[in-house]
Amino acid sequence: AVLGFAALNHGSCYPAHVHDNQEAYWQIAGPGAWRTWPEHFSEQPNEKPDSEIRITTASACQRLHNHPSGLIHEMDTTNDDDFLLAVYWWAKPAGVATNYAYSHGVHEKGSCFQKYASEHSDEAHSC
Repeated sequence: AVLGFAALNHGSCYPAHVHDNQEAYWQIAGPGAWRTWPEHFSEQPNEKPDSEIRITTASACQRLHNHPSGLIHEMDTTNDDDFLLAVYWWAKPAGVATNYAYSHGVHEKGSCFQKYASEHSDEAHSC
């Protein structure tokens, strides 16, 4: 398992992705948005999935974002004038491959990536 810090500056889109590892983020500062897509998503992302557990406050800060293995998720600071700071835990069972992949199928289903890519069309994007 790995324990660390994650930070996103204002205007960042960590696009929708999925992996076989379980991870949890404790958002400790900033108003950044988190999105998840259920296995059979339809139109829009699930803004408040069952796996998102509020801790001690209704504000975005100090909220636990739990991403079980196989859950499509992304982090977004493109709509706020602030950053996102979180403590994360990332783990996988021994012998299980990471299998990390961007989830291109949701880029037109509410993901921040489509808007971000269009606003930064002069830059190369690997997603």
